Amino acid sequence: METAQKIDCLDDGAESLPIRPTSIVINGKSAAGVFLRYLELLEVPFVFGIPGGFIAPFLKLLRRSKCMSFVIGRQETGCAFMADGFARMTGKPGVVFATAGPGALNALTGVACAQAGQSSVMLVSGQNPIAHFGMGALQESTNDGVNIVEIFRHACAASELVLSEKVLRTRLLQASRLCLGTPRQAVHLSFPLDVSASVVGSIELPVERSAYALEPPTADPAKLALALEHLVSADNPLVLLGSGAREALRGNAARLAGLTNLLSSLAVPVVTSVQGKGLFPESHPLSLGVHGICGSKQADAFVRERRPDVLLVIGSSLGEWPTKSWESAWVPSRTLIQIDVNPQMIGRVYRVHLPIVGEAGTSLDGLCAQAPRSFERMVPEPRRILARREWIAAFKRRVSPYGHPERRDAGDAPLLPQRLMKELNQAIPEQTSIFLDNGNSMAWGIHHLQIDPPTEVYLSTGMSSMGWANGAVIGAKLGAPERTCICLTGDGSFLMTGAEISTAARYRIGAIWLVLYDNSLGMVNHGEMVTGKYEFPLEDPYYQLGSPDVVGFARALGADGHWIEAPGELGALFPAVLERANREGRPQVIAARIDPRELAPILDRFDTLTRSGA
Repeated sequence: METAQKIDCLDDGAESLPIRPTSIVINGKSAAGVFLRYLELLEVPFVFGIPGGFIAPFLKLLRRSKCMSFVIGRQETGCAFMADGFARMTGKPGVVFATAGPGALNALTGVACAQAGQSSVMLVSGQNPIAHFGMGALQESTNDGVNIVEIFRHACAASELVLSEKVLRTRLLQASRLCLGTPRQAVHLSFPLDVSASVVGSIELPVERSAYALEPPTADPAKLALALEHLVSADNPLVLLGSGAREALRGNAARLAGLTNLLSSLAVPVVTSVQGKGLFPESHPLSLGVHGICGSKQADAFVRERRPDVLLVIGSSLGEWPTKSWESAWVPSRTLIQIDVNPQMIGRVYRVHLPIVGEAGTSLDGLCAQAPRSFERMVPEPRRILARREWIAAFKRRVSPYGHPERRDAGDAPLLPQRLMKELNQAIPEQTSIFLDNGNSMAWGIHHLQIDPPTEVYLSTGMSSMGWANGAVIGAKLGAPERTCICLTGDGSFLMTGAEISTAARYRIGAIWLVLYDNSLGMVNHGEMVTGKYEFPLEDPYYQLGSPDVVGFARALGADGHWIEAPGELGALFPAVLERANREGRPQVIAARIDPRELAPILDRFDTLTRSGA
């Protein structure tokens, strides 16, 4: 059994001479050696990938590396998903190594998911030697074959061919700026075999992260003051937190407390986007949960009963998910304020009355700092605030956040997914990171899990690739071994990339998979039924999976496997699962036989698509 761990640093016999505190000069290394030394400067302890001949110079050095472990996966798509999970969990680049041709192409979906999710993933692919370009070589990846660089140019922030060691420094710094800037992005560097093996005479690289991760723009204080004045004067204000606020709030209890105190002083309710789920504690009296597709019934009812007059959006691009397929019911009657670090995300769909360009963290700090002075100019009316607070409390008592809340307490088999989510919520420890895979499993998790920091949820809704969470949870657990890391997935998604459990077993990565087993590609099956365009019964076998033994599959790959099928079984099993995963580093797979007749709370999107003629 091998264990992935951080060990001593790389030394290929060449000299590394620090010449001043902010940079390092590297002499006599190969281009591959320079690149790995560069990853050391970024404090990257793990890289992911599949070995191949065209990345041999990297592999030779990774074998001898003393500070970087090469986690060898089962397929490059899963490796890219692992890198994505590692990057989201740690804030460091998730690095993937892939050989030419199909190796790089297999990673395409994972890199595209990372780019869509603003995650710092870096793919390093191999190429034929330059002298072989255009000669019909094996796995030709240029214009004379399948042009890998051009393919990735359409899927991530930058895709570059490193044609010479002379451009290596420029390419590395460009990749760093994009990967570690704000917002985070994915990049691709392709090394011909002879270039990665060539010796770089001397190269100087910056040591400090500030050399390539530039400070993001800070919001205009005058505009922040104006935003506060709008909130103070509003009758029905509302705040939406998106995933762009994750890095600002994650692990920053003081900043979250400052925001909570500010909103509590004004009795301003809070919703989040799907990707921002749990950034604001969902148990808080002012929380209305997720707004949008699969979201909270409280959030949906609030904007319909009490349409906001002022809406403050922080870190959300207001795409399809948080707007419930671009509904107009929740658009404020008076003022829409949008704060985003990327000006291209402001006003994409809705008219924005007060656009503010700025990073979420400094913007939140600025809002809290402005509050005392703003309240002096415009004193909040205590009666109005008290009345709003009482109305929100009464509204939350009257309206459940859940569709069919009674099913969360169903005590009979077959096991209902609503009941399963309630049991999962009760079983997880405080320091838990949950990765929701795409499909019905994601919908059940978004709608029925109540998340309070430091528990957190991660999703990949940009590309919405099935199977993403199966790999991402492995990278996340590597990056934060002290946390409980859980993948909530469906049986269809599990069969797509579940072979990476073998990777987790080999490296003793104690992640946990909870598989919703209904022997079906349930979202498509349910969607066809709900749209009314089809007349197939719910039990129609067309989308069934053939009753695969997913527990037997997991056990064969080196995990502990468990079947559950009745209420109460998850809670009884979970303490032992946590022990085996977190203390023994053994992957755990729990397959829950759920009632396939229960319709997931994503089906309102199918209604919208039907009405639009899609």
